[in-house]
Amino acid sequence: MNKDIATDRTAREELASKHGRLATPTLVIDGRVFLGFKQNREEIEKLIDKTGGAQ
Repeated sequence: MNKDIATDRTAREELASKHGRLATPTLVIDGRVFLGFKQNREEIEKLIDKTGGAQ
């Protein structure tokens, strides 16, 4: 599920309360939280393949 924190106040508040910051991209995959894509790309791609992609 994609949430746009730039336009969705509820999504912005949820991100800040759950993860303590408004870093983007913040990805939550199978319960794991990733702040940033580049430094986590390999692990993110493995999890996406394992879980079947975006939901």
